[in-house]
Amino acid sequence: YEGSTLLDTFTYDGALKEYEINRCGTPQKFFGFGVPQKLTVKLRDKERKINIVKGQGMEVVVGVGSDYLYTCPIFFVDEITRDENTNDLTIVAYDALHKAQKHLVSALRLTVDYKVRDVIRACAALLGMPFRFENVDEELLDLYYQSGANMEDSTTVKDCLDAIAELTGSIYF
Repeated sequence: YEGSTLLDTFTYDGALKEYEINRCGTPQKFFGFGVPQKLTVKLRDKERKINIVKGQGMEVVVGVGSDYLYTCPIFFVDEITRDENTNDLTIVAYDALHKAQKHLVSALRLTVDYKVRDVIRACAALLGMPFRFENVDEELLDLYYQSGANMEDSTTVKDCLDAIAELTGSIYF
């Protein structure tokens, strides 16, 4: 999955051998944190026709008949390893929260005065991800920071999002 164009689908009756999704990162408190996730996929590729590149997006979708359930966020390929004996591919990919740990709030595009909602939108834009709010108190998202919040330029985007989650009493993915 690259952008919005479906490139290929892998199923258990085809190339998909197995996949595993794990939480990664440090243990956190109950509310006020993000849950970064790691995807490991093993594919059969005896004919060497599968072409997956670093940075490419992958989605895990559960299909039942003609209905599809998108259970996880988009994962971005970080490592591709081929077993030269079997030609099987092992792909390791991480969601955008992993990427958020590598960006600093100094890279966010914010006006001098902003709301919590504006910070979340700026973080999502920086990471190239859509965002959606569910079961969050709208009043907390509209808290206004005149002259900006108390964030250091060296604060990571992940730490910024963790602070917002703590403020709103939420967990984000």
